[in-house]
Amino acid sequence: MVKCYRVVALYFYRWMKPSGKSTLNDFLTVAESGVDAILAASVFHRGTLTISQVKDCLAGAGMPVRAML
Repeated sequence: MVKCYRVVALYFYRWMKPSGKSTLNDFLTVAESGVDAILAASVFHRGTLTISQVKDCLAGAGMPVRAML
């Protein structure tokens, strides 16, 4: 049996915003929509946010996150 996942690319989500920049709030909004994963490499490569910032924000909102190794 094949399992399907709901994945959102934050890159595309941010284009719906007037500023065009991703924020921690964007991660919360997308995560709360029930997706299984958020693709956000561009946010990290550009240095807009760090992985630790996002994980701390999501964990603080009660979202499940994997520990950093």
